[in-house]
Amino acid sequence: MKLRVHLTPNARTTGITSWDGDVLRIRLHAPPIEGRANRALCQFLGALFQIPPTAITLLHGSSGKQKLLDIPGDRTTVHAILQRMAPDPSRPDATDGIGASAPS
Repeated sequence: MKLRVHLTPNARTTGITSWDGDVLRIRLHAPPIEGRANRALCQFLGALFQIPPTAITLLHGSSGKQKLLDIPGDRTTVHAILQRMAPDPSRPDATDGIGASAPS
């Protein structure tokens, strides 16, 4: 399944900031240097979808914030996981993002 991602690298925390059914917005603690943010993105999504990070293919956007990824699996399953994991905008703490973690 093709997945569009808007990536914010070098963030204080790592996590999903929003999912609107079309674009997944993710912030990563990793810096955008020498592919570190792209590798961290694949590791984050691999953990989220319970697949190996190497199974995720970066199709477009290796040096930009807008990315197009190929995620193994069917659209229904991927969308269900993202719908469950994305922040609920009606909650006051929704801006914290899902999967957010402090840098180590």
